Parts: sequence; C-alpha cells; structure tokens
Amino acid sequence: MCTEAKAKAKAISEALAKNDYFCGRLNSSVSFMRPFFLIALLFPLLLKAQQDRFYFVQKPDSNLLTANRVERYLALLDEKTLIEGSMYLDDEFAPANLVMTNRQVLTQVFLRYNVFRDQMEMIRESDTLLITKPGEVGLITIGREQFRWLPFEGRDTVAHGYFEVVSEGFYRLLVRRVMLFEPANPPYTALQIGNEYDRFVPLEFLYLQVGDEPAVRLKRSSAFLQKTFGSQWPAIKEFIKTANLSLRKRPDAERVVRYCNSLLESDKPSHTAPR
Repeated sequence: MCTEAKAKAKAISEALAKNDYFCGRLNSSVSFMRPFFLIALLFPLLLKAQQDRFYFVQKPDSNLLTANRVERYLALLDEKTLIEGSMYLDDEFAPANLVMTNRQVLTQVFLRYNVFRDQMEMIRESDTLLITKPGEVGLITIGREQFRWLPFEGRDTVAHGYFEVVSEGFYRLLVRRVMLFEPANPPYTALQIGNEYDRFVPLEFLYLQVGDEPAVRLKRSSAFLQKTFGSQWPAIKEFIKTANLSLRKRPDAERVVRYCNSLLESDKPSHTAPR
C-alpha cells in the first residue's frame, strides 16, 4: 500500500474512533465519503422509525400467563391440529392504505383483520406486527372494504373496536364482526348435535352510529327507530314500507340509511358533521 493510501486509512480509522466523522471534523482527503456513509448508515434506521411512528406496531404478545383460557388452549395446540374456519376475515395479507387522524396517508402496507382478537395485523419483512394505537388511525382501506376504530355501546359500558363502514354520513351504517371459538364436541349418536373438530364461527351484526355518538346495535323496533330518527321517522317508515325493505338485510339497511342522510341534506339540519 502506498504512503498516501496508508495515511487516508489511518485518518478514517482515527476519525471513527473519535466520532469525528459524525462531527464533521475529518480532513479534506476523506470528507467526500461523509454524506454517502451517513445515508447508508442512517437510512434503514430512519425508515423503520418512521414506520413505527406511523404504524404504532409491536409483535403480538405470546405470554401465556396473560392470555385467557381460549388463547392458552390455542397456543398449546399442535400445528397439525385441524381447526375448521379461521380467526381472520381473510388469511392472506392484502395491500392497504391508512389515513391517520392527523390526515397523513400511508400506502403500500399489507394488512389483515384478525376478527377473533379484533386486531389489525401488518406484515413487515418476516415479522407479523400489530397496530397498537388504533385510535390514531382514522380510516383503514383493505381492498374494497373500509374499517374504522370506533366507540360502541357494550353490555355495561362504552367499548371500542373495529367496524366495517357500509355507508358514511351523519347516520353511519356499520358492520361489527365477532369470531367465536367452539372446541370440538363430536356427537356420539345420530340424534346429538355437535362438531367433530375445533372451529371458528363468524358472526356479523349491523350497527348504527349517529354523529360522534357511540355506535349501537341496529334494532327493528319502532321505539328504537323513532328515538333514533325523531321527526324524520314517519317519512323513513313510509320509505321502508313502500320499498318493502327489511333492516335485517344489509343491502336494505344501507338503502334506508342513505335515505336518512338524504333527508338531512334536504332539511339542512344544524347537526355537526361526522368524523
């Protein structure tokens, strides 16, 4: 190695040892390397930090001590154990977009909805991660389906969870999905009813959100509908009767909710706009 090359190598070595490289005090013979070195070193870290700041992700908790009975049972199952159905809305990760509450938009992410745990999972490299602050994500679009993390009336208190958005507006029609797990209960006689294998059973419920209020189960009772729609209920009732619609059916419920929002547009009420 020539004398000049040895001098440059020694300068770089000494500078890295003293952190002079990052303080900008290298001599001119090696200063041209600084921007490329910093970019190569910091870019992966900055990219990951940006993703974590936006995705609010962490690896799923596999601590059996904090898991409920069903989770512990599932964790201890052999991988070859047959389970009917799936805990996911779709087993495959799909391209998705996220609109944050601060209006920033994230694209080119891959998500899937874990209905059983009511969690959004993201794949990054070979890791499966979770959105741990769903309240900071305003809207999630996976394929043609849109999801929001919203408050809703539970049995005794207001809870939060993911809802598929069917129709937007002051009256927002939503679908709440629940995945039940049923352990194997094989029938021993032809007269018995049971399931031969463990299985996941999907359930869907229609919900209605009025403005920013917690979403509630959509009921067909006149008392519920009159309380919800107030003075507009007679017109809505006539619309349902004339069109022969049923609030049990998702397409019919969507038509009714769209009609309700159209009445608001024509009346120009003093309601606050939904989020």
